[in-house]
Amino acid sequence: MIRRGFTLIELLVVVAIIALLIAILLPSLAKARETAKRAVCGSNQRQVMMLYVMYAQDYKNAVPIGYTSNQKQFNYLIWHRTEKKYIAMGFLYKTNLLPEDGRIAYCPSQEHDLFRQSSPVNAWPPALAPTLHTRSSYATRPTVDWFKTNSWGPPEFTRLADLGRKTILADVFSWYEPVDTAHIEGVEVAKADGSVTWVNRAIFETELNLIPTPSPGFFPATNSTMDDIWEILDRQ
Repeated sequence: MIRRGFTLIELLVVVAIIALLIAILLPSLAKARETAKRAVCGSNQRQVMMLYVMYAQDYKNAVPIGYTSNQKQFNYLIWHRTEKKYIAMGFLYKTNLLPEDGRIAYCPSQEHDLFRQSSPVNAWPPALAPTLHTRSSYATRPTVDWFKTNSWGPPEFTRLADLGRKTILADVFSWYEPVDTAHIEGVEVAKADGSVTWVNRAIFETELNLIPTPSPGFFPATNSTMDDIWEILDRQ
C-alpha cells in the first residue's frame, strides 16, 4: 500500500489557514488581556481608596492628596527626590498602610518608564535611590500644593468628608503620553465614596490635548485645564 504525503500546495493551504486563524484570534486575546488588566487596575484603586479611608479614620478625617510646585500635573509623587520627603500617597506608605511591595499603587497596563514600578527612572521602594523620584501610576486629586514658598507640606490636609463623591484617584493623565501607554481608550477613576468607574478618553480628549508635553517640568503649568478634567471625571 502506497502512502501519499501532503503536496506543497496542501501544506501552503494549511499554513495560510493557521496564519488566518492567528490574525483573527490575536486581537481578541489582546483585548481580553487588557480587559483583565483594567479589572486589576480598578481593584488596585479601590484598595488604595480603602487605605485613604483608614488614614482618615486615624488622622481626623485628613487625606494626603495634592500636588507640588504650583503644577497640578505634578500630582503622582510618593517620594520627592529633592526634598527627601514623602508626599501625598507616600504618607500611606510612611504610615505602613500601603504594603511593602507597593503593587496596588501601579496600573498593570502602564508601560511608561516614569510611572512603571521599579523602572530605571522610578525607584521602589521609596528613597531607594537618592537621585530618583518615586511615582505612582495613579494621580491624586490636586487639592493642595505640598511645596509652596519654600515650605514643605500642605497648609491644611484635604478632608475626606468634604469630597463627597468627587474623584480622588485616577490613572495618570498629566499629559497624553501616560494615557497612551496605559489603557489608551480611557482611565479608571476612584471616588471618595469608594466606588470605581471607567471613563472613556473621548469625554476629556479636548482638554487632554491642551496640556503640553513636559520639558522637563510642567512649564507652563496648566492648572485650570487639570481642574477642568477632574471636574469632568466627577460627573461620570
